[in-house]
Amino acid sequence: MRRKRVTGRTKRESGVTIIELLVAMISASVLAITAGIILVFCFRTLRSNGDVVGLQRDVDATTRTLYRAIRGARRNQISTPMGEGATGPQLTIGARSFYRGSADLTVNPAGTYLVFDPNTGVNGDEQVLVNGTLRDCTFRHNTNCIALSLTVAAQYDRIHIDSDIRMRNEL
Repeated sequence: MRRKRVTGRTKRESGVTIIELLVAMISASVLAITAGIILVFCFRTLRSNGDVVGLQRDVDATTRTLYRAIRGARRNQISTPMGEGATGPQLTIGARSFYRGSADLTVNPAGTYLVFDPNTGVNGDEQVLVNGTLRDCTFRHNTNCIALSLTVAAQYDRIHIDSDIRMRNEL
């Protein structure tokens, strides 16, 4: 004699109950929300890191260009800021100029761009060293050096530099 196995369900009752379905849906929802939150934080971090890298790139390009220009200059080639100890948002070395400007690359003491003009006699050859993140930039003409104070800032990050760049030919 064969015995039938007794289970809790008959063939007609096989399938998923509403309770099991609800538990599965809630579990899937929690997993989806968790994954969404993780993605949001990852994209915020990525954007923030991109801002920092942009600031560092701007500062690196600016300091390299300024150091090269100033180290090769003589005191009599420095025309702006005028006079010993003078400060200003523009520095002119011979035919080269560094100035604080606006988006259209015109001189603007409150601008957020740092512009390098390699030849002041030619229009249209200006290069943007700091693109819209400049918060402060002043040059001070000292005896044998140019003092630079530069601040760039993005939404959550800020880089500030105070440096004296000595003129190589004046030592």
